[in-house]
Amino acid sequence: ALIAQINQLQKRPLAWRYIHLQNRIDKMITKNNVIELLKSLELPSYIINLYLTNERHPQLKYSMGVPEEFFSLTDEEQKSYGNNAIPIWDNGDFGYVTFYDTRRNGFVRIDVELEETVDDLPVCSYQQIIVYDLYFIWDCEHDIDILKDVSDTLGFQYIKQMMEVVQSESYNPDTFVESFQNVIN
Repeated sequence: ALIAQINQLQKRPLAWRYIHLQNRIDKMITKNNVIELLKSLELPSYIINLYLTNERHPQLKYSMGVPEEFFSLTDEEQKSYGNNAIPIWDNGDFGYVTFYDTRRNGFVRIDVELEETVDDLPVCSYQQIIVYDLYFIWDCEHDIDILKDVSDTLGFQYIKQMMEVVQSESYNPDTFVESFQNVIN
């Protein structure tokens, strides 16, 4: 029934769809809730397929996966990350989790160890949030071809600009992610 409602919602403006979807999510967040949200956000098929098949790109197996631990939490434990927090992916060991904030209509990456909530951090666009994962791959591999392949898989539109920055003399690895996120939408 929820899928039929989402299909009807897709004919409405995006902002209205997010608010309506937020109000329809079951008390406990399930993988099916996440899949429906991913489809409504029109994210790349790779991310949706993480939930459907659990198949991972070889270069993303240690940086992007289904946050299985979240789905075993109680309702109260799930809400401790924020009342509007829908988990999208984790870094493979539930250390960092990327959430979608349905109230503010954006992505947030939290450090689970710091006990952050979605409300503690600013929201990012999809393009901004995947900079974390792409930078992790760059930091580990330093291979432009691998990075281009992963950016294609994730639908990242700013790979050329990212490569220019990381290969420039002004490149600072300590501030790269935050500063580059400010450059893109």
